[in-house]
Amino acid sequence: MSEQEIKNEAAETPEEVTIEELDQLAGGGGETI
Repeated sequence: MSEQEIKNEAAETPEEVTIEELDQLAGGGGETI
């Protein structure tokens, strides 16, 4: 998943979902969104 796709996913994600959870969904690459 590219960084742009991660940002698009984050934009569609409810605020209750944390950055850490997004990172896990993105494969746990350890990159900062």
